[in-house]
Parts: sequence; structure tokens; C-alpha cells
Amino acid sequence: MKHIETLYLGCDNTSEVADASNCIIKFDAGSSAAHALIVSRFSHELFKIQGLAQEGIVTTPYKICILIRTGLIGHKYSKANESTVDQTIMWFAKNWLPPSCGVIFSFYEYDDLFGVEIQQPIMTQVIWPLNDKLQSKRDGGYITYQKFPDALLKRYSHKYENAKETGQLDVIDNIEKLSPYPVKEIDYSMSEDEIAELLKHSKMHFTYQGATYFMAAIMNVPTVCYGSPTYMSHPSKWWEYGEFHEESVQVTMWGNYNYGARIPTTKIGQYDFKKQSAVQRPQRYLYHSMTPEDLEGIIKGFAMTVNHVEYSVDD
Repeated sequence: MKHIETLYLGCDNTSEVADASNCIIKFDAGSSAAHALIVSRFSHELFKIQGLAQEGIVTTPYKICILIRTGLIGHKYSKANESTVDQTIMWFAKNWLPPSCGVIFSFYEYDDLFGVEIQQPIMTQVIWPLNDKLQSKRDGGYITYQKFPDALLKRYSHKYENAKETGQLDVIDNIEKLSPYPVKEIDYSMSEDEIAELLKHSKMHFTYQGATYFMAAIMNVPTVCYGSPTYMSHPSKWWEYGEFHEESVQVTMWGNYNYGARIPTTKIGQYDFKKQSAVQRPQRYLYHSMTPEDLEGIIKGFAMTVNHVEYSVDD
């Protein structure tokens, strides 16, 4: 393994490095082709570390060894991408909120002669945030959206077909005419810095189940997912700061059994900035629009409600 760099988040630079004897996150072709995969690999570990730190089990900076396969260094999955795979991985690592005990990320380039890949499913049990400087401000006076990329349209995509069949794709195609606010498009030709800057100041974001579905989550940007009507969960239980709750919530990708989750949709691992604590509760940033009329109304200023939290583009 060739050492690339070591990052110290939430702790002093002691020149210590993580190695293969520590926790390992491995990125190869099976686990690096989407923002969702990269985000979920980090989120799971960081939430776990925060929980252990709160319990007094982990009291020193936690070491994580990050392996990036040689063929991914400098590689782009699409010519249209602004960032290479390793640049994207490093960007997220540098911008995560560190757990309270601190974390040490050591990056290594490795080569796997046998081509054994981790076919890593998206893990949707946890939404771990980026640092507080990258959390939503909603002060830009505009809304943002991400449309289906051209590359996706050249092959069969059930997400795209669903969006067309529901009639919601037509609404998104006319979002600039419908919105009372300026509209800015986000696409894969942008760097992570550019995407984060637009989302940070956006009044509300509209997306399919693509990269910004997850970027908005870790920045707490009020978001509408179009083209994927869903349903309400069975009543599920959770405790939040000593209070018991039992409710039905909208089923999204978060906590969804179809994406490997084995927890109720009401117990998504998250971080509460006010309490400075890891928590498990329903996600409160994302709403799946149910009909074209529903989507159009939200674009024009009608409110949407996510687990008792109300958002409007006019906020």
C-alpha cells in the first residue's frame, strides 16, 4: 500500500497514521461509482464512532484506514464529471463533521491483483452531516434542481420511466416557468465545492433519486424528490430526548428495506447540532411528491410537511 495523505478532523496533528490494523473503508469499482455509495460508507462509521464516544467507550481520536484502488486514482466514471473518484472521496473526508472524539483518516493507494471487489449496497440507516459551515442557510433567494443526466437516458432506467409515467417529469421540465424564484441547475459537470455552495444557499432543492438526494441530506437542505411516489409506513416507535413517539412517516430511501436497511424508517441515525449528540429519529429534510399537482404546488409556494416540520420556498 502506498500512503497518500492523512487527515486529522476534530483533533491535533500528532503524526499518527491509521493502517490496516485499524478500521478499514475500501473503495473499489463496486463501492465508488456514486455519491450515495461514498456517503453511506463514511456515514455508517462516523455515526458509530460518535455513539461510542458519547458512551465513553472511545476517548481518543478514532483511526480509519481508507483504501483506494489504483485504477480509481485520477479516474472519472464519466467524461462529463468535474471530479475524479479519488478527489470526490477526499472531498467528503475533509468536509465531514468529525465525531466528538476526533477522527484520523489515512488514505492509501492499493492494487488488487485478483480484482476482488466489494459490491457494497447503499446503506440508508444513517445520515451523517457535513461540518456546520456546510449546513443549509436557505438565504440565496433561489431554488435548485437536478434533472436526469443524459447518460441515464441512453439506457433503461426505472427511475426515469417512473418519473415520466407519473407526469412529474413534465413539471420539472417547466420548473423555471413555474417557480416564482430564480432556478439554478445542478449537474455532474460541477465539482463537489460548486454543488455544496449552491445547495447551502438554496431555498429548496428538487431532485430525482440521484447524487443530490444524498448531498442535500448531509446538508439538511429541504428537498423534494420527484418521480418516485411513495406510501406511508406502518406506525413505528422511537424515543427522542426522553419522549416516546409512535407515528407513520413517508417511506423514502432512508430506512427502506429495499436498500438494505433493517431498522424502522423512524429510527434513522443522525446528528443533532443543538444537542451535539447522535440521535435516531425520522429524517426531516425530504418529501417525495405524490402527483404532478403536488409537485407544481410546492414549486409555486405551497408548504410541504416532513414529520411535523413545515417547509415552503417562501420561507
